[in-house]
Amino acid sequence: MIKKFESKQAEIKYYEEEAEEAEFLVWYHQQDLGKYAKPSLTIDNIIFAFNASTEKLQVLLIERLKNPERHKYAFPGGFVNKNEDAKQAAIRETKEEVGILVDDKNIWQVGLFSTPDRDPRYWVVSVAHVTYLPPRDIDKIVAGDDAKAAHWVNIERAGDTLYFEDEQGKRIDLAELAFDHKKMFMTSFNRIKQYLEIEPDIVQILGDEFTINEVLAIFKIFDERFAKMDNSNFKKIFIQRHKIFQIVSGQDFKPKLRSTGVGRPKLLIRYLKR
Repeated sequence: MIKKFESKQAEIKYYEEEAEEAEFLVWYHQQDLGKYAKPSLTIDNIIFAFNASTEKLQVLLIERLKNPERHKYAFPGGFVNKNEDAKQAAIRETKEEVGILVDDKNIWQVGLFSTPDRDPRYWVVSVAHVTYLPPRDIDKIVAGDDAKAAHWVNIERAGDTLYFEDEQGKRIDLAELAFDHKKMFMTSFNRIKQYLEIEPDIVQILGDEFTINEVLAIFKIFDERFAKMDNSNFKKIFIQRHKIFQIVSGQDFKPKLRSTGVGRPKLLIRYLKR
């Protein structure tokens, strides 16, 4: 039965304030849904890793296979399907584009990027994610789907300027990234830096056990103050005072060491994640 109302205002009041939700939704889809512009929803995933042989902090870039921004460097990403949330989409797209199955515990959302002209095709909103990739997965990347190639690049610093460097030593400036991926990276970078001395979750890229030198190799990229910190000061601040890290003990209850083949064996520590 079609309801009649004295005015449009009376009709709206009834469906919004008096009708059952099922009845309201039928009416809404007929009345209002088409009036509002709808953005497409995508995800992007900024994947951090650590190269133990060079002690370099790295991030994964893909070379885009298709327009728009064809041949430009970008972070793995793609469109969200109707049957998944943004995090599920990030895990799926990462597997499809670079062959890595991300652990749900190692990925977190940075924020929403919604500038109307961020994508030249149409209005596209992206939910940016960060993944901390453990050492066991660093060699598993295989470009697929919309990625022409996938590359680990070093994150380098020259004063206050950050840039990437590929395995041939070629410099890649952040401004060369596709879309607004420079903004995504810097937002993620600054978020990690903000919590570096409180909850340095990024050390998950080092695995379960690691050396102080490896931690400092990461920390100094985020904050140059750490380039001047020695192992003794690190122990006082992060192990003894703040108890963010813990010295690893062996079966004999003595501190566990790792031999690098050069110099004295290095003390092993672990992250006390809160």
